[in-house]
Amino acid sequence: MAIFSDLHLGIHNQSPEWLERSREWAGWFSSLIKSRKIQTVFSLGDFFHTSQPISEETMYSAKRILSLFHPASITMILGNHCRNISVWEIDSPFSPALDFTNLTIIKSPQKMTSHGKSFFLAPWPCHLRQIQPCDVILGHFNIENFKPSHDEVCFSGLKPHELSRLASVIFSGHFHLRSEETVEKCKIVYVGNPYPFYPNDAWSQKGVYILNIESLDYEFVPSQIQNPYVQLSNPQPA
Repeated sequence: MAIFSDLHLGIHNQSPEWLERSREWAGWFSSLIKSRKIQTVFSLGDFFHTSQPISEETMYSAKRILSLFHPASITMILGNHCRNISVWEIDSPFSPALDFTNLTIIKSPQKMTSHGKSFFLAPWPCHLRQIQPCDVILGHFNIENFKPSHDEVCFSGLKPHELSRLASVIFSGHFHLRSEETVEKCKIVYVGNPYPFYPNDAWSQKGVYILNIESLDYEFVPSQIQNPYVQLSNPQPA
């Protein structure tokens, strides 16, 4: 299983330059999953960046990106940026552009089973009381004490010690700073955005995760696309 998050397609005012950068990343990711014969892909929220009208070029990019992942099945959990976008509605004029038989949109919390393991899928917003015990949680969360970026700390949201009692491994989108912590034997992983969007992204390595469903071992794979920002010195976060 391959996991990515927070593509934010259409970031920077849906500029052609950044849409092309998204397509470049998708080409690399497509080569990765095909070379490893991965048949299952999860997106952990914020596939699109804005709830404003989505341009034709952005929708073209979405269709092209998703077609690159074929024939892998794609399960897309909705995040805070893309949850209210009309593109997900059946009667949306854009819906034919995303009519892929291998695409599943997760709009509400639900449990699934694969290869003998249980998974809980948690789109934004999802409260602790909604989450059922399982082997792996895949969601889009605010988790206390984790860092959205190098100079921020989250002081509200789900409490990690409560969340950790519900699964062995938790993967979350939402925060763009990739991080991993072990809390009461549970591994909590913020996947981060797949490539740099802003200058402060230069300080952290971006990429995707590969999860072995049977063993629940996972691997971080750095994205192999050019970083547009220059790293001048190493910051010392507080």
